[in-house]
Order: sequence, then C-alpha cells, then structure tokens
Amino acid sequence: MHCALRAMHGLLRAGQERVIPTERARALVLGLIDHPDDDVAAIACVLLALQIRAGDTTSLPLLRDRALAAWPEHPTELVPAAGLAPAPGMAEYSWGSDRASRLVLLAMHGGERELLLRVAEPLPDGAVPAAVRRHAHFTLLAASIAAPYVDAATARQLHSWYMPHVQAWDLETKALTTWHCGVLAVLTRIHPLLPAELQQTYGRLREWPLLRDHVDQHLGGLQRTP
Repeated sequence: MHCALRAMHGLLRAGQERVIPTERARALVLGLIDHPDDDVAAIACVLLALQIRAGDTTSLPLLRDRALAAWPEHPTELVPAAGLAPAPGMAEYSWGSDRASRLVLLAMHGGERELLLRVAEPLPDGAVPAAVRRHAHFTLLAASIAAPYVDAATARQLHSWYMPHVQAWDLETKALTTWHCGVLAVLTRIHPLLPAELQQTYGRLREWPLLRDHVDQHLGGLQRTP
C-alpha cells in the first residue's frame, strides 16, 4: 500500500507541474482503481478522472467494459460517497464509495447516452424514500460528470430532467444545498450544446443573484454557442 501511495503522490505532483503522464503511469493508475484498500482506489480514481479531463481518453473503452461488468442488479446499489453529490468539484469527493459505483462514475466521462440512461432508470414501485434520494443523487452526479461530453440530444434530455427543478426552487432560498449545486453544474455544462430556444430558459440562473453568483464564481459562468 505504501508503495502505491508514493507512486500516486508522484503522479499528483506531475499533474500539478503539467507533466504529461507516461504509458506506465496510466497503467499504474488503471491497476490501482481496483486496489482492495478503498483509500488507494479512491485516489487512483481521482488521478484517472484528472487524466481524462486533461484529454487523455485512451482508458475510456476499458472503463466502459469494466463498468458494465460490475453493474449491480439493482440501481439503488449505486451510491456516491456519503450518499450525496458534492459540488463544486463533485467528482473528486465521490470516489470513496464502492467499486461498482466508482467504475460507473469513471465511465461517465465518455458522455455515452446509453450508460447515462441506464443509471437513471426509474426505481421499482415501493422503493423507500432513502433509496429514492440516493438514486437521485447518484444520477445527478453521473449527469454532472457526463455533461461536458454528451451529444446535443442527450444535452436536451438532461435539460428536460433538471431545468424544471430550477423553475420550482423557492426564491426565498438563502443558501444552496449540494443538490442545488449539482443541478447548476449539469445545466451550466450542457448550456453551450443546447439550441437557442432552450438557452432562453436560463433566465432564472441569470436573474437570481444566488444562482448567478454560484455559476459565475464556481462553474465559470454560462457560455453561449457561437
């Protein structure tokens, strides 16, 4: 374990210094995401997610295969760390859950509609409220990771899921929850992919200072398509 942690510490330093990872480094991280020690596996997932976001997508096909192989029978078994979807930096705080959940979240970096819709499959009738909340948070987290990489049709799908939440939020709200932040993350990341008529629905994000300040300060602001 100590050797693995030292190796990953070196990779973290290399990332901070913008050093391009070698093939050996990629292989090391891919091997460690299945480490039996959850702390080691979680750090490896952080590193792999950072590599993917930096443009190194070579591991995505393998991650997709691993995620499908590990997919649990019931969607309620997919849980983010602490059962929440932390934001901003949602993904980095969500690798502390179980192996299957981590693999599914890593695979979300491919932006595949099929995988996202599978995550979001409705729960069976009679699911207890705690399971419903956990499933909703995991789906939101998966959507926030996938959002920058989805196609236009999937962006419209995500808009239909999450914009109604924004329209229903109480204007007297004084502080944002992790749910608020996650919804804003998804909608901000898909905004450039949407047609003009859907971009026009973002009025509340621009007019409500609480939302506008969070989007501008933590999510980079709304971007318009050329």
